[in-house]
Amino acid sequence: MVKLILPKVYSFKIIVSSIFTLSPPLFYGIFKKQYIFASILGCILLSSINYWKHPILGLRRNIDMTFVKINVLYQHYTIYYYNLNFLHYYLLSGLGLLCYIISKKRNDFEYKCNFHILFHVFVCIANLNIIFNIPF
Repeated sequence: MVKLILPKVYSFKIIVSSIFTLSPPLFYGIFKKQYIFASILGCILLSSINYWKHPILGLRRNIDMTFVKINVLYQHYTIYYYNLNFLHYYLLSGLGLLCYIISKKRNDFEYKCNFHILFHVFVCIANLNIIFNIPF
């Protein structure tokens, strides 16, 4: 049997955090008529749920990470296209990335889970910041 990256109890917490941190920018993106942004966030949400229900290395993780990378590229495109203030984005994303890196460094599952959830929170705020600053 393949070893899980996190036990089910912790992966469930990450699923819940994914739902609560990806839904606000997704729905706000729909409200602001940013359908491509919202679609990418929707794909991340679905692929994240799919991955974290049984977190092992493989195709599901690769799909999840691919959508995350597409989102980062689209965020940069949006910031450039609408000439938005990128400092807030880089500050929030940098803090999120720092939390993600910290979550990988220790073998304590509670620690890993909590820092991964913090990563989700910072990225959620970064996404909301971008969508909020796009002119209607």
